[in-house]
Amino acid sequence: QGCGRHSLRIRAIQAAELSRQIASSVQTTTGGRRAQSPPRRIIADWDFFIHGGRMGRLTTHILDTSHGGPASNVEVRLFSVGESRKQIAQTMTNDDGRTASPLLDGGLMVSGCYELEFDIGDYFRARGVELATPAFLDTVVIRFSVNGDEDYHVPLLASPWSYSTYRGS
Repeated sequence: QGCGRHSLRIRAIQAAELSRQIASSVQTTTGGRRAQSPPRRIIADWDFFIHGGRMGRLTTHILDTSHGGPASNVEVRLFSVGESRKQIAQTMTNDDGRTASPLLDGGLMVSGCYELEFDIGDYFRARGVELATPAFLDTVVIRFSVNGDEDYHVPLLASPWSYSTYRGS
């Protein structure tokens, strides 16, 4: 009785809610088209629930070191790199220079090699920075490897002429 039953009841309620979210997302239409699959966030929550434990996540943000602030509206793409290179996420940074949600988490966060692409040249052009043709830095690519059950934060610090990164927390 007590905690054990209460815990099972909570997990059953969580499973029912995640199932409802998945079903709801599949029925949602956008522009007259039926959604192909549930949003990644719901899938990640379901995987976390099923595995019953901690899973890693991957996040990023961009700081504009030439202007001293976050870099907003920068297109970011994530690729898995193995025998082939496959795009698995694409997003834009917000006003804080961050993505709205993790690039990978839950069951989508698996050990392996990845690449992040940042379209930093477009960002600087939009800010009115005069860049050479071709720009010294246009798309910055960072290749790194992860262990799927750890958190990784891979920030980009960039100017029109330089960039750096590190493993953040």
